[in-house]
Amino acid sequence: MHAHAHTHTPLPVCQVACAAVACPPVTDGRTVEWSWRQLGLGHSNHVREPTLVTALQGKNVNQISAGRCHSAAWTAPCVPPRAPGSSVPLKLGLPGAVPPQYSGLKEVSMEAVRARLRLLYHFSDLMYSSWRLLNLSPNNQSSTSRYNAGTWGIVQGQLRPLLAPRVYTLPMVRSIGKTMVQGKNYGPQITVKRISTRGRKCKPIFMQIARQVVKLNASDLRLPSRAWKVKLVGEGADDAGGVFDDTITEMCQELETGVVDLLIPSPNATAEVGYNRDRFLLSPSSCLDEHLLQFKFLGILMGVAIRTKKPLDLHLAPMVWKQLCCIPLLLEDLEEVDLLYVQTLNSILHIEDSGITEDNFHEPHRQQYQLGAGLECRGPLLMGCGVVESTLALFPESLAERVSGWMIPLDSFVGQSADGKMVPIIPGGNSIPLTFSNRKEYVERAIEYRLHEIDRQRFQIMKVDRPYDSLPTSQTCFFQLRLPPYSSQAVMAERLRYAINNCRSIDMDNYMLSRNVDNAEGSDTDY
Repeated sequence: MHAHAHTHTPLPVCQVACAAVACPPVTDGRTVEWSWRQLGLGHSNHVREPTLVTALQGKNVNQISAGRCHSAAWTAPCVPPRAPGSSVPLKLGLPGAVPPQYSGLKEVSMEAVRARLRLLYHFSDLMYSSWRLLNLSPNNQSSTSRYNAGTWGIVQGQLRPLLAPRVYTLPMVRSIGKTMVQGKNYGPQITVKRISTRGRKCKPIFMQIARQVVKLNASDLRLPSRAWKVKLVGEGADDAGGVFDDTITEMCQELETGVVDLLIPSPNATAEVGYNRDRFLLSPSSCLDEHLLQFKFLGILMGVAIRTKKPLDLHLAPMVWKQLCCIPLLLEDLEEVDLLYVQTLNSILHIEDSGITEDNFHEPHRQQYQLGAGLECRGPLLMGCGVVESTLALFPESLAERVSGWMIPLDSFVGQSADGKMVPIIPGGNSIPLTFSNRKEYVERAIEYRLHEIDRQRFQIMKVDRPYDSLPTSQTCFFQLRLPPYSSQAVMAERLRYAINNCRSIDMDNYMLSRNVDNAEGSDTDY
């Protein structure tokens, strides 16, 4: 039955649910839908007018929900509105038995399960009305009391699954609402050049916009729509929203295709094993000043996406989001993005299972294998018990028959970074031998290094090309100490002490004054 406007009798609408491709309302127990997707009408043709879903007739539908790919209808009546913190009794159903998939509750009575649920609802209500009194800063926590231990559990994520979503998202929603700038359609103007001129290739859009946006006042970007207006050099486009969205999309593509080297594919993607093969990690090698500026801009982009409600098309691995939320990482998080490395570490930890002892631990180190045409493996090889058949399949058949486990080319406290580089997992790790007796410590340090590969601020001492025996310079924002060549250790110590005691001002050589001078509009150095 088609509900034509000039023939049908008006029906009372109880509820309407809208989605990207469907709009099903409930009218007095009956459901009508229109969309350009399959609707349960017996076909998948486009439906441009409200049409009765005959399969739901007589079902007494009271609620409807629409999603991107599916819609759902159910007969239960709508739950009446309930104010947070109110004492209105909560009515809970009582199923006959615990569903079999929840095996951990099979010995618990239904009355106890319902009591637990009531307690969790009450806990969420209390949190909803008192969260302003809690210390939720991740940088100022102490576990010396039960109170602080509880707030730390909320900050780190252990207690978040016990709270209703409306509770643990409330602080962010309130903060965004109070700091949002209203009454402006767009923020400052940003210039972007996409067309090459005079044979010079333009810099990535991400880098062009990053250099301009990081200099802006943060309060100018707190808008509900466009955080900035884009001016395209040499293109006849006036940004009314479409150009802004288009540049955001192009920046996401630059990040995931490697044009901007801030993200790397997960190791599982490189090895084609395990989960998250389509996900990306933050690059641990991107630690230059320019990279840190770009990471800052990436954080600004995420903030803009939250405020404008326009998600970024970035496929980050789950462990990246946990790091951003200050939730501690576990070994399982590392395994989800680098399955082979975790199996490798397990091989070393339980190497005795494959018959390796302290006496013959170093024997494989002296072996040399021809892995393929022109590919030779020299150096230390440890064989553990974590067999990875997909990797052995890459080796010659004769070698695969001889190797019963995963082979690791290492003999010291070095490990594989997320980007595949071999790096010391502790200071001076290159000179600390890996032995049968310290293999457990090695595994623990390797896991610790990988879980905190990004979030740690590494203090760097860098050699710079400056006159001999001149004063050192430092960049406190980036934990860097830059040393020129010194004629002796005594001279270096004397210069360092002089700088510590006498050079307490920032930018005494006016370094940033010259860099902060704006270039002429349209200069090639900007693009």
